[in-house]
Amino acid sequence: MGGDGDLRPPRRLSLELAKRAAVFDPERLRQAARRLPPLTRKKTAKGFAEARALMLEAGVTLVFVPEIKDTRISGVSRHVNGTPMIAVTSRYRYCDALWFTVLHEVAHLLLHPKRATFIDFGGKASDDDAQETAANAFAADLLVPPATRPRLIAASSVAEVTELAEELRVDPGILAGQRAHLTGDWGGQLARLRRREDLAAALA
Repeated sequence: MGGDGDLRPPRRLSLELAKRAAVFDPERLRQAARRLPPLTRKKTAKGFAEARALMLEAGVTLVFVPEIKDTRISGVSRHVNGTPMIAVTSRYRYCDALWFTVLHEVAHLLLHPKRATFIDFGGKASDDDAQETAANAFAADLLVPPATRPRLIAASSVAEVTELAEELRVDPGILAGQRAHLTGDWGGQLARLRRREDLAAALA
């Protein structure tokens, strides 16, 4: 959601990353975004570190901030001293939600005005919130190409989802989370594919 907010990573980390960031290049950011889904298959800390490196090459700093008490913020994109920054939090404990938030915020940097700050409260958007809807679609399309969605929706077993995940080169938990979003069914045997992790311990 657009608006103003205070989601600040440690100042020292922000300065260090900003010094290492290239000049912002939207095309390189698009290329980096396409390389993020396979990183979901790695251990979270390693995948996130590699994602940060890809973002820096595109001129974007990617940081993790522990969940802010009494808020529902899962991510934010903004420009800090002229450098685009994406910050994600441990609002949700599932790895698939973390990666979706990263791609959602990438979408804001690519699709929406430079002057805006976008704060994500869990990726939920109303039908008339065109910018949030567009960012959600961008993230979803990269993680689960539209042509594969009927197959994902029809999948009813761990084996079927795992097989599709191998073909798409994403973590099975990504597909389990996206299937749950598409069908409204968050339970059953597929729910266990969604990796739950102490993100603050892994990434802070």
